[in-house]
Amino acid sequence: YNKPMTGNTASTPQSIRRPESEVIPDYIEEETGHIHISGEPGIGKTTTLQRITTDIDEDYKADIREIRPNHSHEDFVREVCHSLYDHLPGDKTEEGKQLTGVSIGPVGGLSWDDETPDASRAHFGYRDALVELSELFPDNQPLLICIDDVHELGDDDRMIRGVIEETVDILPSRVTLITTGRLSFRNLESAVSLDTFTEEQTATLLREAFPEIGDDQIQHIHNEVGGHPLYLGLLIESNEDAAALELPDKEVYTAIEERYLQFLSSDERRILRATAPLREFHEAVCASVLPDSYHLDRVDVAEILESLSTRTVVQPIGRTHTGLA
Repeated sequence: YNKPMTGNTASTPQSIRRPESEVIPDYIEEETGHIHISGEPGIGKTTTLQRITTDIDEDYKADIREIRPNHSHEDFVREVCHSLYDHLPGDKTEEGKQLTGVSIGPVGGLSWDDETPDASRAHFGYRDALVELSELFPDNQPLLICIDDVHELGDDDRMIRGVIEETVDILPSRVTLITTGRLSFRNLESAVSLDTFTEEQTATLLREAFPEIGDDQIQHIHNEVGGHPLYLGLLIESNEDAAALELPDKEVYTAIEERYLQFLSSDERRILRATAPLREFHEAVCASVLPDSYHLDRVDVAEILESLSTRTVVQPIGRTHTGLA
């Protein structure tokens, strides 16, 4: 298949210090029950979450899980239950298995506050399992349960907050729940809001990638991109030198996206377009959905996905008990 261009990898948005997120380790050390990271798409919420779990003290266990558009409030509680179960000591796993095996039929679009019998079984079935698992969980074991993209649970932010707050109230004292999403928790002291880069942060990023870049060009790029980490990353990766960083007067984000796609190899572009509806990349799944006309076997797909895994446009994800994020 077509080998991709190497691109500019001298600097990435992930390398830039984010002062607003540096309080998170303090919250964890204080065993705060709930930490929430908010921000617009592409701002760095998931990256911040991954960095936290990588840098956390070795005494802590950490588990990252992702909410998807088809997930309900009950699914959120179920994910927390499974996370607790996955970190139970060996002598308690059998009892924990019985608790997480709550059998509940499909509840469709029922909300947390729904009073119908089926909704009540779903709500209290998972809630009761969470209560019993929390009582079973060791008092001396610290754990971070990280749930990404909680805004995907629905359009009613108030109800999402309610589900999360009720869950936090039940969790063991040494278990910290970290959530990320576009919704905000205004009354939560341990809420962290990620913002776009300041001009100083943009300058640091651009100078690391392009030592020859001038102050006027940095200011122009910062203003045009609005300091957005994702678009700065795409711009840097798809350009070899500062001279190529010219931006149009309008539709800047669209121009950066189009330039980035042209920078990728033709096979990378084809795979991204063909698999756009997928939430994640797996070689077997991707190979199965590609048209036969692509003439790419599973080995080819695996190599392309390996290449894409280093790209700004594709983010690594955590693994769960099911093997998927």
